[in-house]
Amino acid sequence: MGKKKVLNEGSISEMTYPGQGEVLGVVVKLLGFDRIMVKCQDGAERLCRIRGKMKRRVWIREGDIVIVSPWEFQTKERGDVVWRYTHSQADTTPTCFRPLTFIDPLLPSTALFVAEL
Repeated sequence: MGKKKVLNEGSISEMTYPGQGEVLGVVVKLLGFDRIMVKCQDGAERLCRIRGKMKRRVWIREGDIVIVSPWEFQTKERGDVVWRYTHSQADTTPTCFRPLTFIDPLLPSTALFVAEL
């Protein structure tokens, strides 16, 4: 069984939600190689790395919504990126998971989140 081909982001139909111990975040800055800064829903700004499984298959840009799995140690500083939402998926996420609009588009670290229900 080979790799699943996705020709268009709009054709991805499955939705993935944050699980136990995972938080939603917005990519603030790309730091190079496999490291990115993510502003998370719990208010922490984490240095995250892209999992090896995702490294060459998924391209992550600033402003993308991702699921972050914090490390067991240094939970407030570091984490792993588990999933990146496509643009069509980000539009259809429930409001409790969706970040509000950015206050200033030049400063993506000022994103606000809706409080969880």
